[in-house]
Parts: sequence; C-alpha cells; structure tokens
Amino acid sequence: MSTEKTIIELVGISKVSSALSSIETKDLTEKVFLAFHRYRHGCIKFLIKNVFFADYGDGKGWQITRYKTIDELSADLQVVDYLIAPFELLRKEIEIIELKTSNDCCSPNAFQIVQDHVKAQSDAVSVRRESNIQPVEYWQGRLDSYEDVNHFIRNKTQIL
Repeated sequence: MSTEKTIIELVGISKVSSALSSIETKDLTEKVFLAFHRYRHGCIKFLIKNVFFADYGDGKGWQITRYKTIDELSADLQVVDYLIAPFELLRKEIEIIELKTSNDCCSPNAFQIVQDHVKAQSDAVSVRRESNIQPVEYWQGRLDSYEDVNHFIRNKTQIL
C-alpha cells in the first residue's frame, strides 16, 4: 500500500481533502508536501523551493535549515509518527478513490484519467522501442495495443 493510501485510510478522506483544499500553489517550481500525524490527525505543510519551509496551517511558518533532502526530513518525521506525501500524489489518490466510489465509470473525468494513463504507457513504449536492442516488432505490438485502447476511449465504446 502506498503512503498516500495509508494516509487517507488513517486520517480519513474528508480531513485530507480539507487539508488539500487549503493549499494554494502559485509557483510551479515549489514542491508541496503534507505530513499527517498517525494518531492525532495534525497536518504540517512543507514547501520546498530552494529551502524547506514548514507551516502548521496557521500562517506562522518557519524556515528549516537542517534538512537538505526530502528523504532526511521524511526519516525524522517517521520517528515521531508522521507520514509525509507529495501534494499532487495525495490529490490524484483522492480523485481515484472518488471515482471508484462514485460508480460512474462513464463520466468524462474517468475516461480522461484512463486516457492519460494509456498515453503515458504508450509514450514509455515508444521510448523503449527507439532505444532498446530488443526486436522492434515486440514494442510495435505493444504500441499498437495502446493505440487500440485509445481508439476505444475516444469513441467511448464498451468492450464486453
């Protein structure tokens, strides 16, 4: 189970969603991480641009100069029962959970998520096909199958 799923399971989807909705990211170069306590359900927001910046959500944050990498920060947070995860992965995980629980597999959002996943897979196959020493036909067959799936998604055809 991923860290994101563990956080959502321990804390609850509503509390994680409210923490995510309170975050505004304007700068695309900064990375946002959320750390949730395993038992107290507190949340710490970490912004990482050139330096680490922590905030409990009250707007009175502070700069952390001790840590140079996210792995060091994560290791120390785990000692005090905090789980840390990237903002974007938490947001995507909540979207997936909401899609699974909504039972609306014909919604445009569901098709878009599947189409994005298939596009990522076909791009990966294209790169492997161009740079690998294995026979090109193997990778071309996989690429063709992803193109077929993309065709079905575009036409919203159900495969029975």
